[in-house]
Amino acid sequence: MEKNKIIQEFRDDIDKILNQLNFNKVNENVGVLKDTKNFDPDDPEVIVSGFGSWNRSALRMAIVNRLEGLLRTAKTAANTDGPAAYNMYNNMRNLLDSKSSVIFRLIQAELDVAEQLETIRRKGGRRNFIIPKQK
Repeated sequence: MEKNKIIQEFRDDIDKILNQLNFNKVNENVGVLKDTKNFDPDDPEVIVSGFGSWNRSALRMAIVNRLEGLLRTAKTAANTDGPAAYNMYNNMRNLLDSKSSVIFRLIQAELDVAEQLETIRRKGGRRNFIIPKQK
C-alpha cells in the first residue's frame, strides 16, 4: 500500500512539473528587443531565443531564405517520382508542422518584436526617434 502511495505522489509531482514546463513554453516570447531604451526603430537588434542576436532585417531575410528553400524543395518534389518525392514532402511537412520548427520560431520572433515595438509606440513619452506603426 505504501509503495502505491509513493508512486502516485511521484506521478503527481511529475505531472505538475510537466504542466509548468508546457505553460512556460506557451507564454515565452521567442523574440525580444535587445535594448528597449536605445535602439534603431527601423532595424532594431533582436534577441531570438535559441538563435542569438540579429538585426530585424536579418531576421526577416532568414525567414525569406527558409521559405525559398521550402519552395525549391517543393518544385523538385513535384518533378520527382517514388520514394524521393515522398521523403521531400515528408521533410517539408516536418519543417512546417511543429511550433518548435525553425521557420515557426523565426516568424514568431518577428511577431513578438512587432508587438513589443507597438507597445512602446503606444505608450508614448519623450523620445529622440519615432517608432513606425507595427500593426
